[in-house]
Amino acid sequence: SSGINAEYGKRNQTQSTNYIINANKQNNTIEFTNCPTQPTQLTILKASTMSSLLTKPITLSTLKGIVPTLPLYYYLALPIPLILLYRLITKKDPSQIIFHVFENNNILITGAAGDLGRDFSRKLAKTRSTLFLTDINSAALEIVAQECKDLGAKKVVTFAADLSKKEECKNLVDYINGYFKNGNAPPLLDFVLLAHGIMQVCDFGDIKNIDLFQKVMEINFMSLVFLMHYTLPLLNESKHPKVMVLSSASGRSIFPKFSSYVASKHAIQGFFNTLRIELPYIQFTVCNPGGIPTDINRRAWDSKGNPYNDRFVGNVSKKLNFIERIFLLPSVDYATTKLLVTCVRGKRDIILPPFYKFYVFLHQFFPSLSDYLGRAIRNNISFHGQ
Repeated sequence: SSGINAEYGKRNQTQSTNYIINANKQNNTIEFTNCPTQPTQLTILKASTMSSLLTKPITLSTLKGIVPTLPLYYYLALPIPLILLYRLITKKDPSQIIFHVFENNNILITGAAGDLGRDFSRKLAKTRSTLFLTDINSAALEIVAQECKDLGAKKVVTFAADLSKKEECKNLVDYINGYFKNGNAPPLLDFVLLAHGIMQVCDFGDIKNIDLFQKVMEINFMSLVFLMHYTLPLLNESKHPKVMVLSSASGRSIFPKFSSYVASKHAIQGFFNTLRIELPYIQFTVCNPGGIPTDINRRAWDSKGNPYNDRFVGNVSKKLNFIERIFLLPSVDYATTKLLVTCVRGKRDIILPPFYKFYVFLHQFFPSLSDYLGRAIRNNISFHGQ
């Protein structure tokens, strides 16, 4: 014991404080602290361990008996700052990520003349891909096609079609096959982006023509079934086929005044969740955004089938109240970038904005609270002119 004190003193001649408090020969241990101001915080070391500490360079193994034992969650939390730092350093520009994955692909985009479809088309045109664009509005479709050519698309092929009709879905795919047969490229599709849709906004009891409900189901759901059936042979020829579907947060929860729209989006969830199992070689990404200020709001039908136009609060020109702001995404550009990056990263789905995640959670685990919140939302949504 005295030998240890003498050796420790030699190695610490420049220090005025002796850190060894007591030595006990009987149990061959000593009491040691490196903090004289807190003499109660002691670590018991064997003499052999102390001698090793004094005669050898300090390493992790020699510090094993000195470092105090911390709670487990301290050690679990240690990697978090490193992970955040790594993500900050390796963060890439979303446009570069999109370009890297979709460069020189064959891409089919439906609803290409709508606000979302147009922005999707413009972003994917920068990847120098061959774009097959379709929409029911032929005039607006040609404008989008010209914009895509100006942005660097390798080739832009347009086809105006009403996708609620099975025959026109088949004609679209036949037209794409005809393009490939002319010697342009092997017949395949690398990416199918389904971004078309419509909605009717009114209480179910106020619907004047029930055929409108059926029309919503045909446009939003049955058209996707037809397109998947006819494009599947072309997707099978791709090495890494991808399908991205624009569903809705209402497809994972409920939303008043949108009965036909909600029904069609729930059908989409069930259909593509099944395909994800049956066709594991195809990457399916189902996007569930909330309110986006786009033309689908202005084209939405009222109870009689007339478009709302500027009467609907979703029009960005209208001033939104607090509850309406919670349910709207900031911009089309933000939404499309976020959704494409989600697809690039191979995620199966996404819910935007974040409030809808809470709403979906309520719907799944606390349905009564979800119903209560739905009634509150219904009473606070205003539809101008109705």
